[in-house]
This record gives sequence, C-alpha cells and structure tokens, in this order.
Amino acid sequence: DLGRSVIADFTVAFDLLDRAQRQLRAGAAGSEIHIAALPAVAQLWLAPRMPDIRRQLPGVTLSVSALETPPNLAREMYDLSLFIREPAAVPDGIQLAEDRIFPVCSPAIAKDITAPETLARQTLLRDAVWSDDWEKWLAARPEAMPTTPRPGPAYSLYALAVTEALAGAGLLIGHECLISHHLQAGTLVAPFPGQVSTGQALILEIASPAHPSVPALVDLLR
Repeated sequence: DLGRSVIADFTVAFDLLDRAQRQLRAGAAGSEIHIAALPAVAQLWLAPRMPDIRRQLPGVTLSVSALETPPNLAREMYDLSLFIREPAAVPDGIQLAEDRIFPVCSPAIAKDITAPETLARQTLLRDAVWSDDWEKWLAARPEAMPTTPRPGPAYSLYALAVTEALAGAGLLIGHECLISHHLQAGTLVAPFPGQVSTGQALILEIASPAHPSVPALVDLLR
C-alpha cells in the first residue's frame, strides 16, 4: 500500500529523468537517429526508402530496431517510431497512410481466378500477427468465399509471407501501404476490386525533445 501511494510521484520523476537524458542527447547533436518500427514496416515500407534518405541526409546515421509493440518514447531512447496502430492511441502522431487490405497474388495465380468463387480453390497465405486478415476482408466480401476457407501456411514475419506470395505460393491479404511498390511494379496484383479499411493507419510518432535532424527526416518520410 505504501509503495502504491508513491507510484504517481515516481512515475513523474523517472519520466523527467528520461526527458533530461533525451535533452542531453539532442543537445550533443550526435549524427545518429534511432527508429523503432514494426518488423513489416521496417522491411517493406522503410527499407525501400532508406537509399533516398541516406542521399538526402548524408551526415545522419539511421539505426532501426524492429519491435512487435510500439515503445514508450517518453521512456525509451528512440527518436521516432513507425507502427500500424489505432490513430486515437497516438493523438500527436502523424498519419502517413491508412491501413487498407485486399487479396494479392502473383500475376500467374491471378490468371486462374476467373470469378470470386474460384478463390475457394486457392492456397490462402496468412501472417501470424495479422491472423484475422482474411476474416476481415471476407466479412466485407462474403460472396468471394461461400464456404469456410481452407487453412493455409502461416508465417511469423509478414515480409516472408509477401516473399512467398511473390513466388506464387498462394494469395495473401495485402496491406496497401506495405506492398504498394510491388503493385506498381506489377510483381503482385489484386485480383478483386475494392479495399477494406482496418481502422488503423501507419503512424509516425516523434519523441520530445526531438533530435536536431528529425524534422528533415520527418519531411522525407511524409
């Protein structure tokens, strides 16, 4: 009981210590920016943008940590975080893209999908974290699967599931913000029209006080 009575004061004190540490780090004006990102975001969204960022910010070193859950930027020494999450959970965050989902596959597999009901004969790939993606999409498009879908391979990394979809292993629920470059290149195609919003978004959160080079990086990410 005595410990619980001082939790609030200790929380404020530790947060102030973390803020002071961050101010020292920002004031030292080191060249390294630390980014925390969902593994899928780090691999599929951030990595393709890194070469251009390095060209435009030649004096800045970017370190990226792949995390399954967003860090508390008031207490953990990251300068930015990039996660697909509920916008309401990050009122000060910057929404980079709405999270919209739809089935995708290789062009070769798309040729065999001549009508929505033919989806039932296909292999459906799943991501272990977003394990209910197919159910979310089918709830909006019930005509595409009149029967219960057959269980398909599951992958603990979404990037691996995307690689398998590119290789023709089956259909995967694509998250538009993560696979847009594959759609533009034509290596993945969407065999059905329409998209379903998950109610989440790719959110950029910035620690305070910010590293001196963060504003320039944020402009590039936006």
